[in-house]
Amino acid sequence: MKPRTRYGILDDFGEVIRWVWDKPSSNYKYITERIKSAPAVDWNSFEPALF
Repeated sequence: MKPRTRYGILDDFGEVIRWVWDKPSSNYKYITERIKSAPAVDWNSFEPALF
């Protein structure tokens, strides 16, 4: 799993108003959050349906 980073754009009171995946410009105040990506689904490993 490759961790990803999302950025929370902050308002004047320090509250997150929007989450984005691309790093914002230096004109904005933001926080970062690291998120682990879910593993890829192996669609070939499923059992056949009973019906």
